[in-house]
Amino acid sequence: MAIETRGENCSQALSEMTKSQLLKKIYADNINIVAYMLKRFRFSAQDDEDLLQEIFLRFYKVIDTVDLAKARPFLLAIAKNVAIDHYRSKRLKREMYQLDEALHVADTTTQESALRLARSQAVSNFIAGIQGDPGADVLLLFYDQETSVKDIAAQKQEKVGTITSRLSRLRNKYRSKLQQHIESSESMAWRA
Repeated sequence: MAIETRGENCSQALSEMTKSQLLKKIYADNINIVAYMLKRFRFSAQDDEDLLQEIFLRFYKVIDTVDLAKARPFLLAIAKNVAIDHYRSKRLKREMYQLDEALHVADTTTQESALRLARSQAVSNFIAGIQGDPGADVLLLFYDQETSVKDIAAQKQEKVGTITSRLSRLRNKYRSKLQQHIESSESMAWRA
């Protein structure tokens, strides 16, 4: 049965068909164009299916008031509005998630800053404590004063290889002591 979509024949077509039959006809005629329009928004396939149902449900609710000659433009307008609303709600959810993440990072950053400060102070205290140790002057020049191995070798009038091996031995010597010193400082920072 052909649907006449202009003027008086429109109301006659409505009276001849039930709302559900009319929706089936309009759905069959317009599903492809509405689906194509939704695909341009690049939502997931599941979102596309959900939005298609929402679009045709909204159309069904107002089918009695729609001029059937303008059913397609009306459907496309509904589709555009539903898609935009969906996009905005997804963006809002994403922004809320990012805000939650930023707040979590801020908390973590504060904790990490406190730990970094405690570590830095522990290393400074440790360096002050080893200044009198024999050979520690090479380690202090390298780490505390950030002097290059080449410059230390020139100051000490020794070979670069000798300074490099001395640094390695000193690192091994002080590594466990420094680690214990840092751990005790971190545990005090956590208590504070």
